[in-house]
Amino acid sequence: METALHIQTKVLPGNRIEIESSKLAVGEEVEVIIVINKAKTKEQSSVIDAIEKIRQNRSSFKTAKEIQQQIQQERESWDI
Repeated sequence: METALHIQTKVLPGNRIEIESSKLAVGEEVEVIIVINKAKTKEQSSVIDAIEKIRQNRSSFKTAKEIQQQIQQERESWDI
């Protein structure tokens, strides 16, 4: 019967990892699967960067009147 252990660790100097568990026996064969958590390792942008990105995209925002006109034009293009 296979047993799974979920252990979190950090990469040590020299790009090494170390796993310790009392559930592992000396000499026992094990399979190790490494999952890199991208969400935690990804660089986070600052609040200022986020605000600047919003400002740059602001020109794509439309007024309620512009949206209504676009909807009306779409409706007029339908074949009835």
